Amino acid sequence: MQQVTEFELPDRFMSQLKAIDNTYKRQDDEARQKLIDGGFYQVNAELAGFTLHDMVMYVDSQIKKHGVALGNYNVAITTCWPGQAYGKHHDEMYVVHVPVNTNDKSFLVFGDNLYHFEVGKFYIANTRLEHSAFNLGNTPRTHLLLCAYEG
Repeated sequence: MQQVTEFELPDRFMSQLKAIDNTYKRQDDEARQKLIDGGFYQVNAELAGFTLHDMVMYVDSQIKKHGVALGNYNVAITTCWPGQAYGKHHDEMYVVHVPVNTNDKSFLVFGDNLYHFEVGKFYIANTRLEHSAFNLGNTPRTHLLLCAYEG
């Protein structure tokens, strides 16, 4: 599988993304700094009050056409803060990204390749390969993340 595969997200799901963007409670400055210092931060979407079953089923149906499937239907909401970067690492699975909001200075990095993920699309990232991410913009970048596996 290539590093990143891009898909269009149907318009019927955009209101869900807007609702998350408008109502998701990101941490205050003190909590935010602890998270930046400690690294990656995520919260379960369902526990945060968001029901995304139809979107998740659609994403799963599309990625199966590429030989991967969701391992479970848990959705994490992740925020990469302005100035934050994740060090190089690799995961044991593929990760599906559904951007909720972004800025033009936020990227996922594989080697020398930079990928900017746009709202209105979703992506399978082959995060089994070494990668990192960073946000050089002035606004947070929030994505929904789902774990996917071959098969």
